[in-house]
Amino acid sequence: MLVSGDTLSGFVGFATDANFAYVATASRGIWRAPLASLPLSVPSAKSVESSSLDIYPNPLSTKSLVAFALPSRAIVSLRLYHELGILRSAIFEGEMEAGPHEIPFAGEGLVDGMYSVVLSGDGNRQVGRVLIVR
Repeated sequence: MLVSGDTLSGFVGFATDANFAYVATASRGIWRAPLASLPLSVPSAKSVESSSLDIYPNPLSTKSLVAFALPSRAIVSLRLYHELGILRSAIFEGEMEAGPHEIPFAGEGLVDGMYSVVLSGDGNRQVGRVLIVR
């Protein structure tokens, strides 16, 4: 059981099922915790245009598209976070015109699991969830 304030040294691996997260360590064995009890450091969703990101196909095994619309020209970042809030990829960073956009994304080198895709720009956030399965 994960205990508040405890640390995981020698992290070896991580996996989830529908209800639990499993963390393997080099020196302390395998830990299990309910997914609902784990803090997520990904910011709460605040919509850029009152809708969530469209990610398809979802779940993805090789490639996916992240679709969204911007109400005005903005400098944006599109980032991928693991379900524990760990940044795994900066998918896109730069300026975009207003209107609909589709950004290709490949899940290469990522372990199976649930991820958050976060679009940030002009002080707003839009969040989508994607499941990666091989």
